[in-house]
Amino acid sequence: MSNSFEKVLVGKAFGLADDKKEHSSKTSASDRMAALYRDQWSGWKNKFLKYDKQLIGLASGQEDNIQTESLARDSVTRGFEVAREDGRIGRERLGLSMSNEEQNYIDKQSKKSEMTAMVTNVGKARLHADDRDKQILSGGMATGLSSNQFQGV
Repeated sequence: MSNSFEKVLVGKAFGLADDKKEHSSKTSASDRMAALYRDQWSGWKNKFLKYDKQLIGLASGQEDNIQTESLARDSVTRGFEVAREDGRIGRERLGLSMSNEEQNYIDKQSKKSEMTAMVTNVGKARLHADDRDKQILSGGMATGLSSNQFQGV
């Protein structure tokens, strides 16, 4: 068999009768791949672009971070209010009373503990919000996040 005969035989087997048809734009693999990529891109834009824009807005905005910090502050404040009220009710139930000096000392210690908890929880909330923003912007590829340093991970 000659080379030209093999070329024609193989060309017919794959739907390519001659060299001119082999290079036409209708059957070109690169043109077909380009059309496929265009279709995939337009499909992605139609389905997912709006969600990407929402995530970018969430990651680049500060409203959610401010809300997270506010929730951390509120939860600490409410928790300590409940603890102080429980202590007062418990003492009343047992018929115990404290002098003004003792009450001032307890209040001072409670406020110190509350402020320490507040700083810790707001700091953790900020760290978590920052890590979440990095995760969103990196598409989930952000590793070695700052919160892991504090947890020993």
